[in-house]
Amino acid sequence: MLSEPRKVALFLLLLHLALAPVAGAQPPSSIVRLYRDLTRMAALDLFDGTVLVARGEEIMLYQGYGLADRENEIPFAPDTISTIGSITKQFTAAAILALEEKGILNVEDPLSKFFTDVPRGKADITLHQLLTHTAGMPDALGEDEDWIDRDTFLERAWAAELASEPGGEYSYSNVGYSILAAVIEEVSGQNYEQFLRTTFFDPLGMAETGYVIPELDPDRLAVGYRNGERWGTLLDKQDLDRGFSWHLVGNGGIHSTARDMHRWLRSLRTQEILTDDSTAKLFGRHVSEGDESSFYGYGWVTFHLPNGETMIGHNGGNGYLFEDLNFFPHRGDLTFFLMVNDERAGEAVSAYIVRVLTGREVAAPPELHTLSAFKMEKLTGTYVLESGEEISVWPTGPGVELETPSWRVQAAVYGGAVAPIEELESMSRETGRIVKGIVDGDLRPLFKAWGEKPSLERLQQIYGERLENWEAEHGEAKGATVIGTLPDSRGFRTWARIDFANGSVFQAWAWRNGSLAGWGPRDGPPPQIFYPVGPSEFASFSLAGGGSARLVFDKNEDGVPTLRIGTGSNSLVAKRLD
Repeated sequence: MLSEPRKVALFLLLLHLALAPVAGAQPPSSIVRLYRDLTRMAALDLFDGTVLVARGEEIMLYQGYGLADRENEIPFAPDTISTIGSITKQFTAAAILALEEKGILNVEDPLSKFFTDVPRGKADITLHQLLTHTAGMPDALGEDEDWIDRDTFLERAWAAELASEPGGEYSYSNVGYSILAAVIEEVSGQNYEQFLRTTFFDPLGMAETGYVIPELDPDRLAVGYRNGERWGTLLDKQDLDRGFSWHLVGNGGIHSTARDMHRWLRSLRTQEILTDDSTAKLFGRHVSEGDESSFYGYGWVTFHLPNGETMIGHNGGNGYLFEDLNFFPHRGDLTFFLMVNDERAGEAVSAYIVRVLTGREVAAPPELHTLSAFKMEKLTGTYVLESGEEISVWPTGPGVELETPSWRVQAAVYGGAVAPIEELESMSRETGRIVKGIVDGDLRPLFKAWGEKPSLERLQQIYGERLENWEAEHGEAKGATVIGTLPDSRGFRTWARIDFANGSVFQAWAWRNGSLAGWGPRDGPPPQIFYPVGPSEFASFSLAGGGSARLVFDKNEDGVPTLRIGTGSNSLVAKRLD
C-alpha cells in the first residue's frame, strides 16, 4: 500500500500528465478537485467515460476514465468516439441558419414552401416552430433501430396526430428535427450529412464527426450499457448498407469526439461559421421548457442554475450512452463535454461536474481503503436487528452492497447523513399512501400530494388506464411496497414496487423541498453500495449528492460479528447470523 506522501506525489504526477499536453499554467483549484474526484469515481466503478473541460480555447482537463468496452477491457481514452445523441440537433439548427444567411430560406417560412404534400393543419408550421419544439409534432414515430427512408418517414409525419396546437406550448419533438433535415436536403441538393460535412465538419477540421466516420477503428467506439447489461454501439443497430434510419437523421445519432465537440463550440462562440445574428438565435431563450429554470433556443438550452448562474448546453442519450456539452458564458466561456456509456451514471456525473465548476458545495467521493478479498468475504452475510429484520451484505466491485428489509431501516442507515431521518421517513410514508391508493383505485392521496393538479378525474383516468395495462401484462395487482428514499441530483427520490400476480413494476417519486415534484416508471432502485474507507468502516457515496452514510463492522462482547448502521441516537446494531 502506498504511503500518504507517495499517494500525493502519484496524484500530482497523474494530474500533470492529464493536463500538461493541453495547458501550461497552473490549473484552477476546481479543475484539480474535478480530476481527483473523477479519478476516485472511476475507482469506485461509478462511471466510465471521457471528460473535457476548457476555458475558451484553453483545454484544462482532457481525460478518459474506466472502460469503453468492459468485456474486451478497452479503456475509455480522451479520443474515444461515441454517438452524441440529441446534441445532433445543434448541427441541424446551425445548418438552417447557415441557409438563412445565404437567403435560401427564412426561419419563419412554412413547411408548404418546401413540400407539396403537407396536409392542412401542418402546412403552416414554420421552421422556427420546429426548431423550438413548438410545432406540436409528436416526439417519435418509431424506434431508433427501426430502419425507415426519408419519404416514408415524411408520409408518416404528415399523417401523425399533432401533440399540441402549432405555435403553442413547448413539446419536445425528435420528429420535428428530422423534418428540418429533410428541408436542408430539399434546398441544398445534398443529403443531410454531406451538407454538414461540406459546411461545418471539413472547414472546422472535425474529421471524426459524422454518422459514419471513414476508416473508423471499431475499438475506438464506446459501448453502451444499462444496469450492467451490454447494449452495444449505435452502429451495431443500424443497417449501414441503406444508411441511417430517418427516425434518427437530423435529431440524433451523429458520432464525435470530445475535441471535435470543443472545436464545434468554439467556432460558434467566435462567429467562425455563423454571424452574430445567427448565433443569437441559436442560443436564444425562445420558449420555456416548462418553468423559469430552462429555455429552449435552436438546439441549445439556457439553464438558470440554483446559484443564479447561467449555463447553456444540450445533452443526448438513448438509455445507454450519454453525452453532454455545456458552457458558462459568464465564466469566460468555461466549457465541459462529457461522454459516458451508461445514461443514468452520465446524468449524475454531469450534475456533479456542474456543481464543482460553479463552486457549489458537493461531497467528495471517498478514497478507497484496500481490503483483501478474504477480508471482504468475512464481513459479508446476513445480519439481524433486535426487531428481527434482516440486513444482507455481500461483496460487489470495490465495496459491499447492502439490502435493507424496509424503508424504516433504510432511513436509519442514511438518516443524519443525507437528511434528517424524520424527512426520509416522511417522504417514504407519504409515498406509501400514494401507491396503496393507486392499487386500491383511490387517487386522492396522489391528488393532494401533487398540489391538486391536474383534476382528480384526470388522475383517475391516467392511472386507471395505466393499472389496466399493467394488469393485462402482469396479472392482478396484489399490493405495493415502499423500498426507501435516497437523494437525487435535485432533491430526493422514493422508490416503490407495485406487485402483481406475475411480476412487479417499479416507480420513482421525486420530492423537492418536501413536495412531490414528479414520478414515473424506473427499472428499479439503485444499489446501496458502501466503500471501504478503513479496516472495518465503509462509506456510501452518491453522485446525486448528499452526505455519506457509514457502516461499521465490529464484534460484540461475546465475539459475535456485528454491523452498526446510522449515527447517534438513530444508530442500530445488527448481529450476524451463522
